[in-house]
Amino acid sequence: REVLDEDADLRFVFTTRDRDSWLRSVWMHNLMRWRLTLDFDDFVATLGPMSDLDAVTRAVRDVFTAPVVIARLEDLSDHPEGPAGPVLDELGLAPEVRGKLTPTGIAMRGPHPALARLLLELNRSDRDDGDVRKAKVELAKPK
Repeated sequence: REVLDEDADLRFVFTTRDRDSWLRSVWMHNLMRWRLTLDFDDFVATLGPMSDLDAVTRAVRDVFTAPVVIARLEDLSDHPEGPAGPVLDELGLAPEVRGKLTPTGIAMRGPHPALARLLLELNRSDRDDGDVRKAKVELAKPK
């Protein structure tokens, strides 16, 4: 409200997901992007206290005066607009406008879980960073 008009209609929409699937996804994305050397169990032990997404978003809701909508991805799997549905609901778009929108699909699909062991081995190796990056790209290419 300091930046926008005092009367701006602010709303926040958070999509959360099951703790275990979120942790697995974050671990896989980090294995692919960085040289993360923690195995999954150690990663969970480190990130565990911060992994209750519902509690985090409830805490945000308790601080903001603007409406906060919390939607679980698992509850949106059959929604025709997917995770965008709650955002579109809050925007109040007319049905004829919503009907013209084209779904984009999954934008940040992580590496296949079967690659976890190989990615972890690469991250723990003594190979230089450039070589590791190239090897990861090759591993992630669709076969």
